[in-house]
Amino acid sequence: MVETLIIRVDACFDIGMGHFMRCLALAQAWLRDGGKVIYAMSDADHLRQRLEELDIGYLDISSAPGCLDDAGELINYSKKFNASWIILDGYHFKTDYQIFIKDYDFNLLVIDDDGKLDFYCADIILNQNLHASPNLYSNRMDYTELLLGNKYVLLREEFLEWRDWNREVKPVINHLLVTLGGSDKNNYSLKIIRALERLSSLELEINVLVGVSNPHINVLKEFIMGSDLDITILENVRDMPGIMAWADLAFTGGGTTVWEMAFMGLPTIVGATSPVEELLIKGLNKCNLFLNVGRISEVTVSELTLVLSDVMGNRELRCFMSNQGKNLVDGYGVDRVINCMKKK
Repeated sequence: MVETLIIRVDACFDIGMGHFMRCLALAQAWLRDGGKVIYAMSDADHLRQRLEELDIGYLDISSAPGCLDDAGELINYSKKFNASWIILDGYHFKTDYQIFIKDYDFNLLVIDDDGKLDFYCADIILNQNLHASPNLYSNRMDYTELLLGNKYVLLREEFLEWRDWNREVKPVINHLLVTLGGSDKNNYSLKIIRALERLSSLELEINVLVGVSNPHINVLKEFIMGSDLDITILENVRDMPGIMAWADLAFTGGGTTVWEMAFMGLPTIVGATSPVEELLIKGLNKCNLFLNVGRISEVTVSELTLVLSDVMGNRELRCFMSNQGKNLVDGYGVDRVINCMKKK
C-alpha cells in the first residue's frame, strides 16, 4: 500500500518561504521511497504549479491558519487520503492544534525552532538548529521523540547531488550572493546593495535572489539601473546549489538557507531579520559558524560596508567558515528523519 504524507505548512509575505522549502526535503525523500505527498496550505495558489511539477498534491485550507477549524479540515483530508503521517511546520500551530490531531490517533511530526509552546504531544519533534536542546521540550508526552541539532538538517534533493563537491576558497572575492528570504518584507536586500556600492572599486559580480512573495522587486530593479555595480536580480531560482557553488561569499538572513550554505561550504555573513532568527543565530555563534552582524535593522550601511570589506580581505576567516560549515552539515539529515518516522 502506498503511504501518504500530508504536510501542513504555509508560505506568504509575512511567513516567508523557509518552512515550505525545508518541508520539501522530507517530501522528496518520501516520494523517493515510493510514497505519496500532499501539501495542505492556506492561500498558496502561487505554489500549486511548483508542487505539481514535483508530483506533490495540493489541498486548500479555507479556515484561518492555526485555528481548530483549520485542524478539522486537516483531519478530514487526512482521513480521506488515509495519511500515514502528518507534518506541521509553522509557529501558528499551537498545543491545542497538536492535541486535536493526536485525538484522532494520527502519527504527527512537528518541525520547530524555538520550543515556545506550553506542551508538545507530537510523536516526533524535529529542531535542526544548533541551539536545540531537550530543555526546550521538557513539557512533552512520554512517547515524544526528539530529533535535535545539525545531525537532522533537512536538505532538498538538489543539494544532495553535491555531497562530494569541494569548494576552493579563492584569495580574491569575485562573486557575491545576497539572499534575504523569499519575501524580504523589509527590503534588507536594498540595504546590503547600498553597502556594496561603497565597495564599487572592487570587481564584483553580485547576484540578488528574490522570491515569489517579494513585493520590492521593482524598487530593487530601479535602484540597480542607476548603480555602477554589476548586479543581477534572480527571481524564483530553482538551482540553488549551483548559485551557491558560483558564489565566493554570501550575505543572508538567519533562516533555513544558512544550512544550505553550510553544506556547500560557502563563507557567509548572517544577519537576523526576525526574533526567531536571532535565536537561531545564537546557535551558530556557539559553533563559530559564519559571521554574525546582529539585527540587520539596527546595523548601519557604513557598518555593513566595513564588515563586507573585512571578510573579503580575510581568506583565512573564509576558509575557516567554509570548513566549519562542511563539518556541521553532512547531507544525511533527511534520511535520519525518514528512518525515524518509519521505525515508529
